[in-house]
Amino acid sequence: MKRDNETVEKMLESLLPHGSGINGTWNFQTLKNGKILASNCYDAMNEYGMYCHYYDFTAVYTFDQNDGYTLEKINFHGQKEHACCGYGLKDYLTDTLYLTARDWSEFDQN
Repeated sequence: MKRDNETVEKMLESLLPHGSGINGTWNFQTLKNGKILASNCYDAMNEYGMYCHYYDFTAVYTFDQNDGYTLEKINFHGQKEHACCGYGLKDYLTDTLYLTARDWSEFDQN
């Protein structure tokens, strides 16, 4: 079921991860085409356990009548996700945020 923007943002706030490198504040924007942008940053650590680089990213979610909300893609705002120590970051975020979209769809059915 598709919901109004305010309800969707509240659901996102409750389901999107916080911690494990995703340490910023989530910001949301709903586009005219219905896509939802969820922006945050990832704090990467070096081999000494020190924060060394911040990666701003935006997850793009789309609504599908059959599947509910699904993760379409992740953008890094012109940054290379592997600059510094972010190798594997795109895969990690895709896996994590894909699971969030699945949880979101299950939450939305209740």
